[in-house]
Amino acid sequence: MATEPGRLGSRLRTTLLRVSETRGAGGRDETLADRERELDARQAELRTREQHADAREGRADERDRVATERERIVAEREEATPRVGGEVATGAGAVVGGRWRLDELVATGGAGLVWRATDQRLQRTVAIKIMRTGLLDDGQALKRFRREAALLARVEHEHVMALYDVEVSGDQLFLIMEYVGGMTLRELINEHAPFPADVVAAVGGQLATAVAAIHARGVVHRDLKPRNVVLTDRGSLKVVDFGTARHLTAELTPAARGQVAGSPAYLAPEQVEGRTGDQRTDLYALGLILWEAATGRRPFAGDTDTATALARLTAEVPDLLDLGATDSQLLSEVVTGLTRSDPRLRFRTAWEVVDALRPLTSGRAVDLRAALNESRGRPAT
Repeated sequence: MATEPGRLGSRLRTTLLRVSETRGAGGRDETLADRERELDARQAELRTREQHADAREGRADERDRVATERERIVAEREEATPRVGGEVATGAGAVVGGRWRLDELVATGGAGLVWRATDQRLQRTVAIKIMRTGLLDDGQALKRFRREAALLARVEHEHVMALYDVEVSGDQLFLIMEYVGGMTLRELINEHAPFPADVVAAVGGQLATAVAAIHARGVVHRDLKPRNVVLTDRGSLKVVDFGTARHLTAELTPAARGQVAGSPAYLAPEQVEGRTGDQRTDLYALGLILWEAATGRRPFAGDTDTATALARLTAEVPDLLDLGATDSQLLSEVVTGLTRSDPRLRFRTAWEVVDALRPLTSGRAVDLRAALNESRGRPAT
């Protein structure tokens, strides 16, 4: 019986140890549950934010549709209209600033209308972006318009649309820009994709040099996508539309405003999460464009813009080589290096991308129009 207390003590220690282990496991389970709840809350917040953004875009699209229809009616019914008060007529045939004649309405956007026009002094075709009259009292729209002018003026490059002048007439504002006629990269991809590896590399090289020039001026585009790239008559690409561009040193806080700049299909993961974007945000979008050119489709898809944007938070962009979309290991590695979810793992600069793609183009300039026609067995036009 002398050993009984020792046995009891041993059993007590064993029991206490089991209780402690049980409590520890329970604590870990509670911690994991807390983290899951936090992630669920974050996902719900992102969905709510995107739903609000979708609703705003829907309203903006409807306003654009109505405004475009109104402008087309005016263009059909009116020729040059005399100045009335402080406002300048903007129908077909009207002259802006005593110099630029409006010829054809070619595009509409959230902040303005774009006309093909004639510079009657220099006898050349230009593009004129006109601030919407209804938005002149909107401080944010006016700020975006002025910012676009300032940013365009900073960049001079063969693959970036040039800004010629800024005109203020009465209560209206005008950007006079280089006219870039031709198909958008969106239309080219729809018609020709998938592109051969050397053509994808040529697209990447031209866009990367444009992005490098933009970044060199301290600007991040933040809305690089096929619709914002145009193929010129010379067979080269130009980046257009700086409506959401921001200066790299400016404070970027879209989450604080409940807004995410850019198009859902081409957002980088950090943009989806509402974090600050930098030049690597543009590189991610460039990678998505090249992936789409090589495959003919987008890497992420969803029933809604929200689902499409959120998909990149849980998966990496598929490898082109693994998909059988290309035989070029180099092209596959470049696209993968552009589209890493973690910005720290991407290429650091656009010039690194240019250098990486150079072996696929032999460092020569490529006429993309001719190259695409040749790849389809058609004569260049």
